[in-house]
Amino acid sequence: MPHVSEIDAAAAAGADPEPFYCLLEDDAMISTFSVRTDRLLLAPGEPEDRVHLVMEVKVAPLQMTAENLAYLTD
Repeated sequence: MPHVSEIDAAAAAGADPEPFYCLLEDDAMISTFSVRTDRLLLAPGEPEDRVHLVMEVKVAPLQMTAENLAYLTD
């Protein structure tokens, strides 16, 4: 989860977003990050700040153990 110092004041003052997803406990564990964008065609009357997010995550263990052998398959 993010530390309090990592959340801006506007987000901290508002209600907790539901759902709130946290991928990793520490951003330093991220080895690669890329963004690909496309156009989102909105229906009439939709707000312009609407977002459709598709996230693909590939998980790889830092240390192999019997419990995480399933992550070896690609």
